[in-house]
Amino acid sequence: MEISNTILIQFLSVLLSGLVAGLFFGWQVSVIPGNKLVTNDSYLETMQKINREILNPLFYLVFIGSVPVLIINTVYQYLQSSATSFWISVAAAIIHLVGVFMVTGLGNVPMNNKLDKQNLAPMSEHDLAKFRLWYESKWNSFHTIRTVSSILAFALLVVTSFI
Repeated sequence: MEISNTILIQFLSVLLSGLVAGLFFGWQVSVIPGNKLVTNDSYLETMQKINREILNPLFYLVFIGSVPVLIINTVYQYLQSSATSFWISVAAAIIHLVGVFMVTGLGNVPMNNKLDKQNLAPMSEHDLAKFRLWYESKWNSFHTIRTVSSILAFALLVVTSFI
């Protein structure tokens, strides 16, 4: 049994977008609530370490790899599928590109870089609390946008699998 390029690309787009959505959803419902329960210095130090560790080849493969796969999938849908499937793929790709990729690159990443440069050890409790309040509220807002966007893009791509 031979698998067509269209089916393979569609499968990869669903898989990669699902992995991104799963990562963000898991973070939204477990890490964010758990982080609310720790001290300011623990929170900031933990976020520094997580932000450093997530930058690994497997994460890059899934997160960055999802972008070209979604674009290729949209082209394949245009060339070989129904108009409905194509337009749903367009919507999924745009939502993913803007609500996930761009929000991360223009929102979360600059904040992570600012946090990474912070030397937490000499900071007073007041300064830690102030920095945390700024960082956590904005970062979580961006994260909520990318969580909702990634789930919506994933759901739309799943729908195209049944059309």
